[in-house]
Amino acid sequence: MFRCNVINPKCYYILWMFGHVLTWGCESQEQPLSTAAGPQVNSPPDTELPDTPITVPIAKEPHPWDTPKNLLLFVAKHQWSDKEQSQALEKIARFNTPNRQAKQPAPQIRFFTAPVNLKLDLARLSRQLAIKGKNTEAFQMALLIPERDDQPNWMNRLKSPPVPNGKKNQTRDFIRKLADSAEKTRGDLIIESSRTIEDPEERDAVLSRLVTYLVDQDNIDTALKLIEEMQSADSQTEALDVIARKQIKENQLEAAIRLVDRMQPAEEALRIKIVLVFDIVNHLMQSGDLDRALQLAKTVKDPEQQNSVLETIVLQLIEQHQFQKALELCQQVKNHEYDPAKDNCFDQLITELIAAGQLDQAIKAFPLIKADSLCKLFVIDDLIKSLMKTQQREQVLQVSQKFETAEERRTARRAVSEYLAQHHQFQQALEVAESIEASYEKQRALSEIIEQRLQCGQLEPIVALLQKHTDSDPLAVSFEPFMYHDANHQWHSSVPLYQQLITAFVAAQKPDQAYKTSQTLQDEDKKLTATQFLIEAQVEAGNYEKACDLAINYQTDEYSQSDLQSTAANSLVIAGQYPLALKLADQLQDNDLRQQVKFQRVMQLARKGELEQAQELAATLHHFKWKPEAQLELVYALIGKRELDDAIRITKKIEHASLKPKAEESLINALLESNRTQQAGEIACDIWNPRLRNSELFKVAEQLATKPVLGENNFQSFSSGNRKLKTKFTPEEQKLARRIVVTIDAD
Repeated sequence: MFRCNVINPKCYYILWMFGHVLTWGCESQEQPLSTAAGPQVNSPPDTELPDTPITVPIAKEPHPWDTPKNLLLFVAKHQWSDKEQSQALEKIARFNTPNRQAKQPAPQIRFFTAPVNLKLDLARLSRQLAIKGKNTEAFQMALLIPERDDQPNWMNRLKSPPVPNGKKNQTRDFIRKLADSAEKTRGDLIIESSRTIEDPEERDAVLSRLVTYLVDQDNIDTALKLIEEMQSADSQTEALDVIARKQIKENQLEAAIRLVDRMQPAEEALRIKIVLVFDIVNHLMQSGDLDRALQLAKTVKDPEQQNSVLETIVLQLIEQHQFQKALELCQQVKNHEYDPAKDNCFDQLITELIAAGQLDQAIKAFPLIKADSLCKLFVIDDLIKSLMKTQQREQVLQVSQKFETAEERRTARRAVSEYLAQHHQFQQALEVAESIEASYEKQRALSEIIEQRLQCGQLEPIVALLQKHTDSDPLAVSFEPFMYHDANHQWHSSVPLYQQLITAFVAAQKPDQAYKTSQTLQDEDKKLTATQFLIEAQVEAGNYEKACDLAINYQTDEYSQSDLQSTAANSLVIAGQYPLALKLADQLQDNDLRQQVKFQRVMQLARKGELEQAQELAATLHHFKWKPEAQLELVYALIGKRELDDAIRITKKIEHASLKPKAEESLINALLESNRTQQAGEIACDIWNPRLRNSELFKVAEQLATKPVLGENNFQSFSSGNRKLKTKFTPEEQKLARRIVVTIDAD
């Protein structure tokens, strides 16, 4: 609140201006002024002023609901977390930013030539502060953004933060001088002109930009002269990096190496230096200069980085099929704690040797891999399967016996068995698999035989194999589905082997075999999962009675049996057998299951769009869980049909603490999309969860305080990127704004 006393009338002109600034757009009241001491200021000669006391307006603190901007700032300030506050402030900054689709000059040109746009600059500053989590400063900056586009420039200057010093002016003058000069590439002119900049950091920054420009113009000599003028070692390093990359690109590798040697041994320089070394080494290897690449690798001081450069050289040699040189250098590479570089090199070398058909060389190189290396087992797999293509089974088995550890020997035999199974030599594959000691490798080998026989339609041998090797539990391999992509990079979901078998037995009308298959699993939870899948498969095949009998008579604990019965009932509803599902619930005398069946039917009808029948059936639900679940499904379906009034009515009836907010959130979004902001605001104000309520209230406030902006194609978009702040509220909008503020203040 500002107070003023009666003063000399000759000061009227100055006070009028001052009061006009302070009360722009604000409500005011008048109050007599009392005498005040102070300097006398003469009014303009053509102004006649009275000798009577005068009054000036008094500024009042505006309410949050008075203006759209104040409402948004208030709601943003009361978001639950710092992250939510920052996101809200970022949106507010966007609303204050002019249409970003308009063509604007490049940032560096706009910085030096464009007139000051206070609204744009303050909005950007506020947004940057919000992104950094400095919410208090962001609020203060947002409050400085002018509400009206036609405010006079002198008022904008009154609100703008002062420029700290003349550094920017020095930089601006320097850039303009160079831009107007016909001799932009003369090093002496640039150096002499840059000395007018007093701040060394600012001068280095300008010289760095000019180095980039000169390098683009292929004026390397002048760029090097500018680097000598820089005072910061980091600035020099970054500039040398720009020149070195240019020289690498033009294959001037020796010149680039000399620049790398010039870099100072600071932390930033070392980071840049090692990246350049990698690039130079790659180019040297591509040009066949191995000796020079090795010399450059030895200049790297850090042992781990030197090791990485050496690894790069080895991998390049392998790619070029220079296997003998690669083998010699592989032994110089070392493993580190988090970087098994040596193992990776040998792995790649042996893999390429196998692919090139040089199996003898691969076998000789194999012992050089570290014993406990994981990649060693993968190499064994590739090596054995490659040997199987050229040699007899017995010879390969003899090779497999020469591996050092038992795990390696089991891996080799499993690879032999898998190869035989994939080529439909099932009896031989089974003999090899049975010779493997009880282990995961044996389980995998048996699983591969079952899968290959299944693809051939040989179901009876599979049953015999499962009964004979129940202890190995071959169906437990890859029990859970996983995602994989094919050669065309299309993603697919795997089908577990037990599901493939059960589906095949049910399709062949062999339900007993399907049941026996599900019971070969050793883990009880997995066995129950397989039984549930069998029930679903029976229902899908139309074997309703068998599915119900299995769900009723399966021997397990009460909780698991309830799950099986629920699976049967739900499957029947999905298959269109709603009466049969009710009959199953009545037979079990399970009222909870009956309510669940009704819910499944409501969900089915709602998703089909048969909303009238769904609502009638939902009205008969009384279960504490299934009733609100059904109501939520109805709300989703009604929103999809744009029957929002019915959706509002049902949402108000939901009593479930976690489900009602889901319905309210979806409904508010739908109402806002339909421009029913008033109803969306009423629902948001009644949300019981304060965090969700404040989040939804910001959505409502966002819609209430902004209006769409016409784009280039005159299409009104309601996204936050194409909306801008309104200048004021209508009486109806202000009423809702006030309720939003009161609701938040109530907490």
